[in-house]
Amino acid sequence: MRQPLKAVFCGRFDCSPEHFEQLAFRHCLPGHARILAPLVLRFAPRFFQADLQLIRDLGNVSDWRSARAEILIFQEDAANATFLRRTLRIRVSGRKAARLAGSLLCGESITTAGQRSIQPGQN
Repeated sequence: MRQPLKAVFCGRFDCSPEHFEQLAFRHCLPGHARILAPLVLRFAPRFFQADLQLIRDLGNVSDWRSARAEILIFQEDAANATFLRRTLRIRVSGRKAARLAGSLLCGESITTAGQRSIQPGQN
C-alpha cells in the first residue's frame, strides 16, 4: 500500500508531520502570495481556509487520481471567485499543488499537458 502524500512530503522535505500543512501551503503559493500571506492572515485569519483544507485533503491521498480530484474540488470552490483570489492570485496554485502531488506520488513531475488536464471541465 502506498504512503499518503503527507508522509512522503515529510520524508522528502525532512519535516515533522506537524509542520506539513504550513510547509506544503507555502510551497503551493505563487511567489508574490508568499510575501503577502502573513499580512493577509493577520487581518483575515480565515482567508486561506479553503487553501488549508486542500493541503489537509492532499495530505491524506495516496494516489494521483485522488489528488487530482481534490484539486478540482478546490478550483471549483466558490471562495476562489473573489478579486483577491482570482485576479490577484492570493491563493494556493492548483498547478503548483498538482506538480507537488505528482512529484511525490508518481515520482516524476507533471507535464504541462498533465497540468492542463486538471482544469475544471476537462478530463
